[in-house]
Amino acid sequence: MLHNNSNEVAYVLTNNKPIKIWGSEQYVDFSGSSDAVYLFNVSPERSLTVLHNHPGGSSFSTNDVYFFLRTNSVKTLSIVTNQGKVMYITKTSNYSYDRGLKAVSNIKSTGDINKDLEKILEELYNVGIRYKLR
Repeated sequence: MLHNNSNEVAYVLTNNKPIKIWGSEQYVDFSGSSDAVYLFNVSPERSLTVLHNHPGGSSFSTNDVYFFLRTNSVKTLSIVTNQGKVMYITKTSNYSYDRGLKAVSNIKSTGDINKDLEKILEELYNVGIRYKLR
């Protein structure tokens, strides 16, 4: 918060030095770092953890969820807000990419992003994804 002008920042954790990806007030473009893209593409399935912040205090965005679903190498995606809330979603051994994509594609938008996200997370629980808020 103090060193990023309240912009989003992401870290991809590896066995080596974490990769930092700077974002804007609205989002982090994970494809904006060639090092991160390389890691996402060559790392084993469900081997990476991605940490990022949401300065405004919001939960996961639909962009976050779709990035998480389609990036097979990411096991866990977490969010930390400037108010100290920590949220994460993680793929269990029961997770299936096809079932995950199908689960979210069947959800009809209510126009309320928070209700839509709640429904998405409920559906993803049924296909092997767990969600925690601390």
